[in-house]
Amino acid sequence: NIPVQRHKSEREIVVMLADLHTGAEVTKLKVTPEFNFEILRKKLNYAAIEINKYKATKVNLIFLGDMIESFTGLNHKNTWQELEKEMFGANLVKKVVELIIEFCGKVNNITKIYAIGGNHDRGDSNNLIDYKGEIGGIIFHWLNSLLPYDVEFDFSLVNPLIDGIQYICMHGHHKEVKSPLEQNILQYGKQGVYNLLVSGHLHTLKIIKDTHNSRQ
Repeated sequence: NIPVQRHKSEREIVVMLADLHTGAEVTKLKVTPEFNFEILRKKLNYAAIEINKYKATKVNLIFLGDMIESFTGLNHKNTWQELEKEMFGANLVKKVVELIIEFCGKVNNITKIYAIGGNHDRGDSNNLIDYKGEIGGIIFHWLNSLLPYDVEFDFSLVNPLIDGIQYICMHGHHKEVKSPLEQNILQYGKQGVYNLLVSGHLHTLKIIKDTHNSRQ
């Protein structure tokens, strides 16, 4: 196994947050838990409490895409039926920015935020017109202006080396996530250190591949 060379005087952690789908409203479904903006806020409050329990001296937050449910309300023909009242357009963007600022204010020792766009973060209903997730870019542009630490956003992938581990982070809707792990490490990772590829999108926890020097 490749040893991870950590900072002995610091406790640095990485926190992944995926698929917030702000603006979605789920109610009275038999197998799906209820969901709305206030439930999401409570989940983030709980996450902040759990993060702070680690007493880390450095906290890196990585948002893995799908910050919103829908900017237009028309990602699919019936998407508007699953939106909370007035949770679309500019109002939705303002709500997400305020929510993340509130969340970050409760997390101790944030050093940097990384973020990528998801398929729900589109500014247009047609994914051929906006395949990047432009609304994600707008959200994190404003967060970079308003928060006291650096915010790095990319439409498809971020790959920071943090505390001896090479992270390769993507949302999971682009073709790269289906490439072999070794190919992604060769293209986006780093040889000689432990590589961890993480994606969201599927709303589940699953180890796809696990080796002595990498995991997806």
